[in-house]
Amino acid sequence: MKFLYLQNNLVKTVLLLLTAVFISINLSAQNNLPIALNQVGFLPDAPKVAIVSGKTGGKFSIKNPNGKVVFSGELQATGKTDFSGIKTASADFSALHQTGNFVVSAEGLPDSYLFKIEPNVYADAAKASIKAFYFQRASTALPEKFAGKWHRVAGHADDEVLVHPSAASANRPAGTKISAARGWYDAGDYNKYVVNSGISTGTLLSLYEDFPQHMASVQTNIPETGNGVPDILNEVLWNLRWLLTMQDPADGGVYNKLTNANFDAMEMPDKDKTPRYVVQK
Repeated sequence: MKFLYLQNNLVKTVLLLLTAVFISINLSAQNNLPIALNQVGFLPDAPKVAIVSGKTGGKFSIKNPNGKVVFSGELQATGKTDFSGIKTASADFSALHQTGNFVVSAEGLPDSYLFKIEPNVYADAAKASIKAFYFQRASTALPEKFAGKWHRVAGHADDEVLVHPSAASANRPAGTKISAARGWYDAGDYNKYVVNSGISTGTLLSLYEDFPQHMASVQTNIPETGNGVPDILNEVLWNLRWLLTMQDPADGGVYNKLTNANFDAMEMPDKDKTPRYVVQK
C-alpha cells in the first residue's frame, strides 16, 4: 500500500509540475462527442467527473465494455457558457472505485470514449512527460531507435556561437566565438534559455529527490539508458552541461540565452544556418 501511495503521489507530482503535461486528449475529436472526460482515465480513489453537453439534468450511468451498468447517478447542471451558449451538466462518479475499462452513458446521447480506472493509469503519461525532454535536445540527432517516428538529423551544433554586442566584455568582445552545445530547445522555437531550462532542470531534480528509488527504475529509452545513471539524471545532465557553457569565466555571470537574431522559420533544426548568439547577462 505504501508503494501505491508513493506511486500515485509521484504521478500527481509529474502531472502538476511538468508543464509537458502530456495527457493524450484529442480535443478536436472529443468536441464531436457530447460527453467529455479525461480519456487517459482516473485513479480508483480520485475524483471522477465527466461533462455532458446539451443537458441540464437527468440520469447517467457507467458501463463496462459488455454493457453492464456498474454505477449510476444524477446529472447536475453546471450552467451555460457565455461564449458557446451550450448548456452542460456534470456526471460525478467519484464513488466508483472498481477498476477496469468503462464508458459514460446518458439517455439520448452516444457513449463517451472508453476510459480506464486503474492504480497506475497515469504511468505512461508520466513517463512520456520525462521522455519529452529528449525530443527537445539540441545539437544532436535523434535516431529512430530512440525517437521513433519523431526521429530527425542533428541541427544547431552550437560550437561556434557569437558573443552578441549586448554581452560583450573585455575578455570576450563582440564577435568572439564560443562553444555552447547541448541544452534543450525552448517551446516552439530553437532558442535555448538559461532561466526557462533552469526551472525545468530544478523540477526534474526535485522529482528525483522526492522519489529516488522509483525514478531510478524508470527507463525512457534514450541513448544513455543502461549506463548506470537513472535516465532522469541523464536528461538533466544534457542541459546542465550546456548551462555550464553559458557562464562567462571572467566574471561568473551567466548569459541570458543562446539565440538567433530572429525567430526561425517553420523548419527542421538542420535547415537553419543563421548565426547564433549568446546575449546579455
